[in-house]
Amino acid sequence: MVQTEKDYVKDLGVIVEGFMSRLEVKGIPEDMRGKDLIVFGNIHQIYDWHQEFFLVELEKCLQDHDRLAELFIKHVSGGFST
Repeated sequence: MVQTEKDYVKDLGVIVEGFMSRLEVKGIPEDMRGKDLIVFGNIHQIYDWHQEFFLVELEKCLQDHDRLAELFIKHVSGGFST
């Protein structure tokens, strides 16, 4: 589960830090203007939350397995609230 989360964070990073940063530098193509938010929505916030919070908390569960259920009850089943 931890490795899957690491892979997910890495993939989100490729999109946010790679593809999206290139769009910001080169500019959004005319035919995509206004559609970028439809395609990518709040991906920055999703990436930040998974990278800075969820992965960190998930890794703590390796030392204390009882934390895992609590983590999922609090954050995953609750709609990703912080």
